[in-house]
Parts: sequence; structure tokens; C-alpha cells
Amino acid sequence: MYPPWVRRFATTSRVDLAAAGAASYVEPMREVRLSTTSWAASVSLAESFFERFTGIRHKHVSQGVMLPGTMFHTMGLSRPLEMVAIDRGGRVIETRTVQRNRFVAFPGASHVVELPGGSRLPHEGELLEVHRV
Repeated sequence: MYPPWVRRFATTSRVDLAAAGAASYVEPMREVRLSTTSWAASVSLAESFFERFTGIRHKHVSQGVMLPGTMFHTMGLSRPLEMVAIDRGGRVIETRTVQRNRFVAFPGASHVVELPGGSRLPHEGELLEVHRV
């Protein structure tokens, strides 16, 4: 699901807490630090369906969330989001402020980083580096 430049941080196996009787427990998402020459942010990796579905609204998201895909929405959010589209090679291909209750597509993207509205954003064309938190 994640490209090679992120995959090594996203492949640790998860404990099946539902099978252990903890159905109401929500496991925190894994965090990584993304950085370029002019920008850095700690983001959570959305791996499960529930994490991708809740996105930045997930209660364990610190600063932002990285989601696989090319089409996204801001339905049900109370404020705008900053979105950073990333290609398979880890290069920023587009940054955009998306108002609430909108659908948006990023052709050519493999992942998008959702950040709270008003966040600093990397410059288009910069290459992202991933660091373990």
C-alpha cells in the first residue's frame, strides 16, 4: 500500500486487539516525521480502513495524517484542510487548501498528507524524507 520510501516504517505487525476482547480500544496510528529542505511535520500513517475513513479526525492524530489514494473529501469537517499530494517517488506534486464539504482529486499522486488549515506547507517539487519518530 505504501511506496518503498515509507513502507519500512509501515510494515510492523499489529496486535489483533479485537480478538483479545478489547473491541472498543482504538490503537494509536504509527507516526513518522516528514521533512524537506524548507518544511517538516510529524504525521500519522493511516493503515487500516478505520484510520483512512476517519483521516485527520482520528483521535490519535498529532499534527497530520498520510493517506494512500488520489481522491479525497472534506465532508463533515468543521474547517478547511491543507493537503499535500505526493507521487510514488516521494516528491511533492501539489499543495492545496481544501474548504470543508468538498471533493478533490490529485491526478498522479499516490498519497496525500492532510494537515490542519493554516499549516505551513512544503514547496511543490521538493523531495520528502521520512524519519522514524
